[in-house]
Amino acid sequence: MFAYFNTINWPMVYVNFDLNQLSDESFEKYTIDYLAILIKAQTEKIKLILVYNLDNMKLPISYIKKQAAFNKTVKDHNTNHIGFVCVVSENRLLKSILKMFFSIQKDSNTCKVFKTHNEVSNYLSQNFGIITNFSNENKMNYDNTI
Repeated sequence: MFAYFNTINWPMVYVNFDLNQLSDESFEKYTIDYLAILIKAQTEKIKLILVYNLDNMKLPISYIKKQAAFNKTVKDHNTNHIGFVCVVSENRLLKSILKMFFSIQKDSNTCKVFKTHNEVSNYLSQNFGIITNFSNENKMNYDNTI
């Protein structure tokens, strides 16, 4: 499996990736799981907080294009059902690219890039009252229950 969704702290969803498992089939499974999460949020009439762990993420260009195309198809759902997105990455280049992307995006106030999981935990606690159970070592249980 390429993408793992931890929904234990629903409506906060922690997303981790394993590039060793990346294939056309696993990417398709990722999009199906992501849509299922959006549909659940729509059904429950809630907004999600997504936490993406993008440490060591070097997605091949062909999959970046697939992700961009997928993002276009779910843009309205994302707008309606995602309240906030946290991105965790220590990669300076990726952080710069993401900050530039978020600065030109309409809802840039709903996305923030963090260097560590502890920074995310502190931010979510202070701004949303959410107590998280992950650490910098990323010791999360992935249940993929949607």
